[in-house]
Amino acid sequence: MDSYIFKNSDNEIGYYQKYSDYGYIYLKKHIFSGSSDIRKVDLSTWTSFLQNPSSQPLPVISKDPICREIGYYSWYNYINNCPDIVEAVKISDTGLFFCRTNRNEPGLYEFTYSENNVTDEVRAYNNITSYLLNIFDFIEPDYKNLSAFGNKIRELLILSCTEVEYLLSSFLKDNNFKIEKGFLTMKHYVKALSLLKLNQYEVKLILFPSLGKFSPFKVWDELEPSKTLPWYASYNAIKHNRGDNKGLATLANLINAVAAIHILIESQYGAFIFDKPLHSNYESVFITNENPTWEIQDMQAPLLKDDAFEWTGRKKIFDNITQ
Repeated sequence: MDSYIFKNSDNEIGYYQKYSDYGYIYLKKHIFSGSSDIRKVDLSTWTSFLQNPSSQPLPVISKDPICREIGYYSWYNYINNCPDIVEAVKISDTGLFFCRTNRNEPGLYEFTYSENNVTDEVRAYNNITSYLLNIFDFIEPDYKNLSAFGNKIRELLILSCTEVEYLLSSFLKDNNFKIEKGFLTMKHYVKALSLLKLNQYEVKLILFPSLGKFSPFKVWDELEPSKTLPWYASYNAIKHNRGDNKGLATLANLINAVAAIHILIESQYGAFIFDKPLHSNYESVFITNENPTWEIQDMQAPLLKDDAFEWTGRKKIFDNITQ
């Protein structure tokens, strides 16, 4: 079986898999595209077209053979929208996906969402957001109050940042990241930055949009991983010297820390994780305003079947990366 991920000129992502005499094509045309959009194709029709191209004018510009073939089946099966195929990448490990890595590939969220660790992590996050909303009952979530600080904010900031550490360390460990000795620290956690594109996420509080947008990882820098996350640096200072640094436990730092948890969960399990009620039973106090843009070289490919996407197992990011 030959397997490809492709992109068309409308920046829509699709999958094409071919066997000896038949194949499957899937084009993610809408956010709610499901398994019913998988189309089985007869490969002999492309052969017939090549033998007599004038019989069916093909609106495909690309000169690349596989892009032209995919373009033909895209045009034939999605007749109302047939932009040109601009890029196609061959995939050698179809059905496998990286642990804790969801770039909104079809069917991947449904394959992983019911696992125990997902439930555990979202429940922990829900407890933290409940605590945050309780704080909002006493400190109005207004721009003028973002510099407010206090013991309850400090307690939740510490809890939130330890959850951030847990999610980052779990991502690294589950993907076979190892160190010779000692504990994982921010100099290790920052390796998740480019792999999950955490700096490209931007969120807003659903009930308090006037507070603006939050992008807690936006300025995270691999050269100074601790210092370039102000909210995390505040947590670190408070943890080691509560008395002298209590003024760092601000509402702004707390909101950024909780937003970071939302982003880490979504980046590891997919954008649908908080889409209640259509896709899950989970919810968040934040809504994602901006998501990362992925190249097709970064995407993972499910096996396409007649009526479903099939994922067969996991692979480890750091098995193929020198540490």
